[in-house]
This record gives sequence, C-alpha cells and structure tokens, in this order.
Amino acid sequence: MRAARHVGQGHGARAWRALDATCRRGVSEGVAPGIVMLVGNSHEILFHRAYGSRALVPTRLPMLPDTVFDVASLTKPIATTTAMMLLARDGRVRLDDPVSAVVPEFSEGAKSAVTFRQLLNHTSGLPAWKPYYEAAPHVVPAPLTSGTVPVSGSVRPVPGSAHPVSGIPAKAAVSKPMRHSPPESSFPRKRESRGGEAGKRFSSAPPPPLDSRFRGNDDSEGWRHRVHAEPLVAAPGDKACYSDLGFILLGEAVERLTGTSLDRFCGDEIFGPLGLSATFFVDLDASCHRARPSAVHTLAATEDCPWRGRILCGDVHDDNAFAMGGVAGHAGLFSSAPDIHRFLRFLGRCREDGEPDFLPGAIVREFLEAERPLPGQTHVLGWDTPSPRGSSSGARFSARTVGHLGFTGTSMWWDMERDVHVILLTNRVHPSRDNDAIREFRPRVHDAAMEALVS
Repeated sequence: MRAARHVGQGHGARAWRALDATCRRGVSEGVAPGIVMLVGNSHEILFHRAYGSRALVPTRLPMLPDTVFDVASLTKPIATTTAMMLLARDGRVRLDDPVSAVVPEFSEGAKSAVTFRQLLNHTSGLPAWKPYYEAAPHVVPAPLTSGTVPVSGSVRPVPGSAHPVSGIPAKAAVSKPMRHSPPESSFPRKRESRGGEAGKRFSSAPPPPLDSRFRGNDDSEGWRHRVHAEPLVAAPGDKACYSDLGFILLGEAVERLTGTSLDRFCGDEIFGPLGLSATFFVDLDASCHRARPSAVHTLAATEDCPWRGRILCGDVHDDNAFAMGGVAGHAGLFSSAPDIHRFLRFLGRCREDGEPDFLPGAIVREFLEAERPLPGQTHVLGWDTPSPRGSSSGARFSARTVGHLGFTGTSMWWDMERDVHVILLTNRVHPSRDNDAIREFRPRVHDAAMEALVS
C-alpha cells in the first residue's frame, strides 16, 4: 500500500482505517491486481491511496497513487459529454435538435427523429453494442520500439523494446478476434463569455471541414457507415437502453461540428485548460499526430488480449475503440485519480456558477439534473445515477448523485448534495477480463467510503 494522503486522526479515523482495510482485502481477495482509491470534495483530497500491482505479468510492478488507467466508459462523461456541454454553450448544438442535422447519413426512417438529448440519455433506440471490430483489418502493428507513442496533444518517448515505464514487452499479431468488451488548484484561464443555455442557441452555419485525420488515412468511413446503418431496436424516446453506439455517434457529431478530431478538441478545450496533464486519448495513427512535450506516465496494464497477441498497456482495451484508431466517443480515454478529482472539482464550481466563462451553471445543471421519465431509466445527460436497488455505488449516496462505470474496473460517483466524490480505479481486467469480483466489491467499498465521510 502506498499513500498519497494520510488517513485522518481523531474523530472518524477508525472509519477511514476501515476503508483502507476494505481496499486491502479487495486486492487480497482477487478483485483486481491493484486499486487506487480517492475520496475528495470541492476543497481537498480526503483519502488517496494505492494498493497492489499495476501489472502482474510478465513482471509484477507496484500500483502508485498517480497511475494512469484506461478508464473505458468514463470517456463518455469526462470527454464526450463535456465536449457537448461546450458546444451547447457556444450555441453550436441544441439538445433537442435531430442528430441528422449534423450527421445527415443518420436519417433513414425513425432515425431522423433521434435527438442529441436521446443519445446522451440512452433513449435513442440504438442497440447497446455491436462487434464492429470483427469486420476491421486484423493486422495489428506492434507498439513502436523507438521514437514515440502518439498521445492526444503530446509525444511520449518509448525506450528500448518495452512499454514506457511499465516495462511490459509487446509483439505484433495477425489473427481473428476472439472476445469482445460489452458496454458497460488553479483553474482555467478566463475567456470571452459565450453565453446561451443548452437549448436556446444554434448556429445553422455548416461545420468547418474536417482535418487530415478524416481524409482517408484510416477506416473511419467504414465504421461510421456501420453506425449510420444500424437498425433501431426501439422507437426514439420509447425505451432506455445504455448504448455505446449512441456515444460513438456523439463523438462523430463533435468532430463534424468542430472540424477536428475528438481527441484534439478535448485536449485543447478541456484537458489543457483544466490542467489535466494525465488525461488523454492514445491516437494509434501516428501519421496524423500533432506533437507536444509531455511527461512519461506510469500506466496500469489491462488484458492479455488474445487477438492482439500482447499485454495491453497504453493501447485502448475496448475492441471497437481500438479498431477505430484509439479515439472514440464511447471509450479510449486514459486518466488518473488526481486528474478525475480535479475534473469533478471544476465541474462542481461550474455547476454553482463559479466558472461561468468556461461552462455556465445552467448548462451543467441541465445535463446533470435532467429528468428520467422512462421506466428503469437511470441516465441523465451523459452521466448515470444510482439504481434504486443494487447500485454499484452502494446504499449511502444521496438521490442527487451522478457518476459512471468503466468496463476495465473504473468508476466515479459524485454526491452533489453532500459535496463529495469517490473515485475507484482498478485494473480488474488484467491479465484477463474473466473476473467479476468487482461487482460485489464496488458497493462494499463505496459504503465504506461514505461511512468514513459521515462518521
């Protein structure tokens, strides 16, 4: 166990020690090789510790408090949804406009009625997931053994023949895929106020041309067409169905509206301004990469992937996102517990109108406090809320809580009423995704964290 914040003394210290013990047991019971737990609020980090290992094979390496994880579906709220907030701020999109106004290829039949709001709250009628990667070319290049690995907005050196810092070697693979992933402080500089709430202003001007990343140097048109052509499984607005495909489409809409790639837009407009130095996409197409200096990050390993033929560490775990080049609206983001803490702190300030030049409070509240009228619907706009029964967040968060899970073993839950957030990052898919122990662990560790906060 490695500590970045000392467990408090005096009143409540026993509860914090109980949280520490719960995390230790999680590693010893095989929930994941390693865990990073962070509990914080709008003012400070209250608890931040690392446990176990960030990699087991081929070499055991210790988990560190600032380890960077493939956060999987946390991409949806942190990157894609925040990008949509910024576009709503600028009047470049209205939530109740049809998606086909920006992506005209997505307009056949009932799809013409699907709105951005329905993509964000998973009521569009799109299916949950499809194995698009199975149709992609399967000649998988080995990671570069010298030079750089492309990270959005930066270049990282890769010494020798191993992955940076992790020391995990890799080899090329040419094979058919076997398995798939189901869906599951200083602050920004002031800028000119754009004004406008999410539903009020919309620019009818055509979006700028896309940059060179989208001019035939990858398979983007192929997978885009597959999403555009996907039949709906329900009428728009009739059923709640958590959908990776909806967020793939949102990522495309962001790119069309901004004329640049999703990773570049998020890096320039979100991660950079907020000081999230350990938050990035890994663009697998080095030919289109724009270089910037960046630190080398300590990365948690994920799966020993059977169809990529190597331990994944720095390549996105999600199969579809990998086939799409590493950058997608549903998955592909890497981040650390301190960066997610900083992101949540800042979004909380925006929600309370403390940073109106970046995001007006009205827009943030509209996304985080949206109505959920359908039976079984738990998602607001881009974020999840605790299920009424059996929530992975446990039983102690208030009704005014939002968060999200990631398939790789990551999660964040933010109780807006109590001004507290709990960030749980694990590498539970290392070296195999065939490990469901986190399902029982998540509510247990969240209950322990909330017990420590109220004691």
